[in-house]
Amino acid sequence: MTYNIFISYSSKDLEEANKIKTLIDQIPDARSFLAETNLLVGSLSQNIISAIQRCDIFVVLYSKNSHNSSYVQQEIGAARMSNKLILPIVLDPETKPDAMIKEIGYLAFYDSTKRHEEMKKLYDHILNGARQKANNQTVLGLALLLVLAGIASEKH
Repeated sequence: MTYNIFISYSSKDLEEANKIKTLIDQIPDARSFLAETNLLVGSLSQNIISAIQRCDIFVVLYSKNSHNSSYVQQEIGAARMSNKLILPIVLDPETKPDAMIKEIGYLAFYDSTKRHEEMKKLYDHILNGARQKANNQTVLGLALLLVLAGIASEKH
């Protein structure tokens, strides 16, 4: 079972977004999605909204660039409306999450002394989420089989 991670970022932070994507793509059963940069002005395209709705975790690369990006702010809003788990990764020491995500804990990737530790936290969090999703799917599958077996035995 694939664990889907949506990565929201400003196009000005594309290099950092690609680094995060590379890390995530090394995690078994994890698949990352980078938001497109050629969106229609003033709206999110349907494929972006669909990707947000399908994701298991919404990672937002938070920087002065994303703070000023209307697209990133719209994506955060879509993730909140879809009740997604949001994980901010702060890229700039002077830019802390505010508005819709100010109460959420974040990973501080701007601190080079802690960056490796923060990357490990991200990796472990996604790996554990992927395993939990797989376990939940297995439990749901077994429950469905038990229900179907019960229905079948009632008919006999």
